[in-house]
Amino acid sequence: MSTGNGVVHKLVSEDPQKLINIGALIGLHRTLCFTVDESENGTLSLDKNNRGTKMLPMHSLTLIRLEHQYPVTSTYRFAIPEVDTDCKCQCDHRNNVCTERIHPFDKCAGNSGDTSCYKTFFGNKVVNGCEEGQHSSNVCCELSFSPYRNVTYTAVQLGAPRLYAIFKYFLYRKNKDGEWDYSENKVLTLPMNGDLVDDNLGHQDLLKLKIGSQGPLHNFLMPGMYFVENKVNGDSKGQELRQQELNDIESSDMDKLGWYRENTRKFEVVKGLRKIQNQHRVTVENCVEQKYKSILEAEYYVNKKSNEDSKYYIGDTINKKYKWIESATLLTRHVSLTHKEGINIKIHLVVNLTDDKSNHNRVTFVHFPSDIEDFSGEIVTDENSNYYFNVTVYNGTGFISASIKKGLSESDEDVSKFVVPINEVNPVNKTMHIPLNIDLDVIKGENLICLRATKSKFRRGKNVCRIVEYKLLPLKDNTLSQGVVGGQSNCPECNKKIVNDFVKYLNPGEWYKNAKTWDERALILGTLAFYTALAICLILLLRTCLPVFKGLFSLMKWLFQPCCKSK
Repeated sequence: MSTGNGVVHKLVSEDPQKLINIGALIGLHRTLCFTVDESENGTLSLDKNNRGTKMLPMHSLTLIRLEHQYPVTSTYRFAIPEVDTDCKCQCDHRNNVCTERIHPFDKCAGNSGDTSCYKTFFGNKVVNGCEEGQHSSNVCCELSFSPYRNVTYTAVQLGAPRLYAIFKYFLYRKNKDGEWDYSENKVLTLPMNGDLVDDNLGHQDLLKLKIGSQGPLHNFLMPGMYFVENKVNGDSKGQELRQQELNDIESSDMDKLGWYRENTRKFEVVKGLRKIQNQHRVTVENCVEQKYKSILEAEYYVNKKSNEDSKYYIGDTINKKYKWIESATLLTRHVSLTHKEGINIKIHLVVNLTDDKSNHNRVTFVHFPSDIEDFSGEIVTDENSNYYFNVTVYNGTGFISASIKKGLSESDEDVSKFVVPINEVNPVNKTMHIPLNIDLDVIKGENLICLRATKSKFRRGKNVCRIVEYKLLPLKDNTLSQGVVGGQSNCPECNKKIVNDFVKYLNPGEWYKNAKTWDERALILGTLAFYTALAICLILLLRTCLPVFKGLFSLMKWLFQPCCKSK
């Protein structure tokens, strides 16, 4: 490790005694480098660049992770149901195929596996396709539910978070070749929600790191319901968290996720005996042909007959939804969330020296300068309405200060300030997506952004300013289909003709009674008159021809009698 052209700064100690207490700010993924003079008279610290014959060890402390831990207070497993609907329509109630007595609302019998089934009954439906005189029809349905594609989810209710800061400590010493080798390393996890806590750096009591509550959190998840998509084997551990309208453990709203959940190792509709009857609707298109349309007034399900796989929408994981989140994974009893970017946090370094000449000169901090040759980028509002600066820095080092100007001139005031963390000692080209905390009303089609280095070998001035464009991405289309599915069943016995129907069909009085206009009645009367006259003609013809038929019958009888009679 080389200090390069590091700039040395002295920090005033809060305690002139043996314990030197130094407060400092450190940002996520940033490193503090410092030396501590442990010599008797403290003269080694006068070698500002640490280039003498007796080299001081170099200490480095990096904030590698900010982590939230959200306790899981309740949980359940659910799935997106695939719904298979089968309905039968009966015109004549006397057939006793579809009646409320025979087909009461209840669970179906003989279900297997993860399939759950419910019966629904609809009386007094429209008589489309039925014969005249039949004023209503009955419809009986069975709705079967099974997990769509066998994909399952785990819903969790999260409580208030606990915040932890995780540090990586290294101690470097120079070897005989003048190169830095680390002799100690350690990972420290310190809570940030309560009182001041500390931990030793290294194996000696020379250095302690202290950290306390940082006040209100700027970025955190609200306690509430979240879920993960389970692995193929059903395990949820290590899966990324998602956020969407989701029923809690006690609710079963069919417009939200989680109304079809696991109960005693089998998936079923929560409060299904009541909900399905209320939410299922059927329209009869032709009762005799068994054609109908069915709809389940709910969201987040798939119709099996129509093969709709876009019936529901599952949102992205929250690390894609919120740009400040690196990851948020479900573990056994809590969710672990790590920050991608974070605010500076305040730490205290406590140095414990053994002599009476302890003062702040004994501790020297080394900061590496930032630099930049050029950059390009754009301001983007993504499909989740997160806005960030998409930037590529050329030949950048260190941590570069940046600002968005109110106008298109460098002299205009700043409307937002942020940091571009290159976090490299040697110049590199680097592309980053940096979240912006800014009111969108101040963002225009073109915006002036300036990046400022502490020093530059590429240009005379320290500022690099460029006009960048603003890109607004459309919101995701989460529109759900209406869920109407057409069906046709096979039920020969539903509308089978009986004897009374045939007699009724031959009764001309029924014809006349069902006629709705005078033209229809006139046509019926004319038809009756025609067939009456035809019947009279047939009777007269038979009476006229009856003697002829008798003669022919006698002749045929004589011709076919035996020639000889036996005596």
